[in-house]
Amino acid sequence: AHRITSDQVRWIDADLGAAAARGLVHAFLYFHGPIYCVDGHCSCPGRVCPIRPHVRELISILNHHPIVSATFHGHEHTHAYTYVDETRIPPNASFAGVTHPFHQFVAGSAGVRTKVCNPHRCDFNMAKSGFAAVEVNGPRVAVTFYQLGSMDPVHTIRFAKER
Repeated sequence: AHRITSDQVRWIDADLGAAAARGLVHAFLYFHGPIYCVDGHCSCPGRVCPIRPHVRELISILNHHPIVSATFHGHEHTHAYTYVDETRIPPNASFAGVTHPFHQFVAGSAGVRTKVCNPHRCDFNMAKSGFAAVEVNGPRVAVTFYQLGSMDPVHTIRFAKER
C-alpha cells in the first residue's frame, strides 16, 4: 500500500462491508502500490519485513473482510504473484498480522524495463513486458500472465472460494 491514507482505509472498510451485505463472493482491490512489496522498491529483501503503520491499518481491515480474494497493483515494474498470509506478514505484540490470506498480483511495467522480483517475496515472477488477464466464473478465479507479443499463457494462478 503505497501512501494509502487512514481515510482511504476507512472507506475500503465501509465499501467491503456493503459488498458483503449484497452477497458478493469476491472483492478485488486495485491500487497503485502493492501491500507486500516484491522488487527493488523494498528496503528489506527477506520474506518478512517491517511494515508501515498505514499498511498495518489496512491489513487489520482486510482481516475482517473474507470477501477480499485478491489485490491488483502496478508500481513495481514487474509481473508477479504472491500469496500473502501470516508467513509473510506475521503477528507481533501489537499487531495480529494477516489472519485472512489473500492473493496479490503486480501486473505492469509502466513502460520501463521490467525488474526481477526478489525470490523471497513472490511465488511467481515474469520479469518481461506483458499483461495479466482475470477470469471469474462464480467462486473460481484464474489470473493468467502473458508475455507481450504472445498469445501463449506464461503462467496461470487459480483459486476458488466457498460462499
